[in-house]
Amino acid sequence: MANAGEQLAPLDPRGKFYRGVAYILQGQKPADAEKLLREYLQAAPMNSDYPSPWTAHYWLGRLAESLKNTAGARDEYNSALKLNGNYKPAQEALKQLGKP
Repeated sequence: MANAGEQLAPLDPRGKFYRGVAYILQGQKPADAEKLLREYLQAAPMNSDYPSPWTAHYWLGRLAESLKNTAGARDEYNSALKLNGNYKPAQEALKQLGKP
């Protein structure tokens, strides 16, 4: 799906977001997933049609967790909550990680 979107609109940064999330969900290419999500954070405008920056940080946290990087995951979830203190997925993820 991300491939089709990137072909139709190669300058649209959402392709980077969706490809990065797909890699995380598939457990593939963690370095590429991180690179794509960080590029998305740099390029995406604050637009309601685009995934929010806090969502990108949440997915970076999920990636860090999958790599057994608890401190990195905690940092990303906290970054998400700094941008949106009411973001439930990040709140729940931090609860699951427990105290440092």
